[in-house]
Amino acid sequence: MIRQPLLRPVMIAGSMLMLFETAWTSIQAVFLGGLIGGGLGQVLGVRPALWFCALGSTAATVPLLTMRFRNRTVVSTDTPAPTMAG
Repeated sequence: MIRQPLLRPVMIAGSMLMLFETAWTSIQAVFLGGLIGGGLGQVLGVRPALWFCALGSTAATVPLLTMRFRNRTVVSTDTPAPTMAG
C-alpha cells in the first residue's frame, strides 16, 4: 500500500517537470518568433513584418473557431442543487 507521504515527492517532481517543459517550449517559441520576425523586419521592412505578425496571429485562431463541438458533453444545469437533510 502506497502512503501519501511517499507519493508526495513523486507528485512534486512531476509538477516541476511539467512546469519546466512548458517554460522551455515557451522560450523556444519566443526565440523562433523573434528570429523570424527580425529577419522579416530586415528584409521587408517593419510595416510589412507587422502585417505578417497580425495575419499569423489571426490564422492561429482559425482551427479553434472551425472545430466541431459534436463530441463535447454539456453539463445540464436543470437539476436542483442538493440540499442538506436536517
